[in-house]
Amino acid sequence: MKGEKHFFSPFEFHMEAGMRIAGTEINLAFKAFEVYVSGCKAPHCKGCHNAELWTFNVGDCWNAEKGKTLEDKASELHSVGLADYVWILGGEPLDQNLDDLQDLIRRMIHAGLKTVLWTHYYSIPEEIASLIDYVKVGPYIEGKESYNEPVFGVKLANPEQKIYSIEDYRNVERNG
Repeated sequence: MKGEKHFFSPFEFHMEAGMRIAGTEINLAFKAFEVYVSGCKAPHCKGCHNAELWTFNVGDCWNAEKGKTLEDKASELHSVGLADYVWILGGEPLDQNLDDLQDLIRRMIHAGLKTVLWTHYYSIPEEIASLIDYVKVGPYIEGKESYNEPVFGVKLANPEQKIYSIEDYRNVERNG
């Protein structure tokens, strides 16, 4: 769907295998606990800053123990004022097992964090949209620099990328 600006793109989600957590970081500037998942289906964004996470076999398999560990870490970061948000990035979060992704999101909400999903897709499934607070949509396009002002304080890589509150996303999706 290159170049099209719509929010109903046909794509299939990677659901056969379980999700893997490639790593985490604390972004102090944005008070965000960043959780990176591994796996992104082709076609890939040329110039991707996380090309090492395209494969689905990097990191730890998602399970109850891993979920509890991340939830405890998120709760601790939130309780001491270091994180108000979780940023779920990749790889591509929407190419993961959606049950695992929902479990991750619910655990981060339980830890007290607002949720931000970073995806190159323009459309997200309702079972995920119903859980998140914000979504960054749109692919990275190498060589197409953004001159847009930062959104929620974040400077996006190019004009095709947008960050929406989930309410605004739904309005754009409804109204095209």
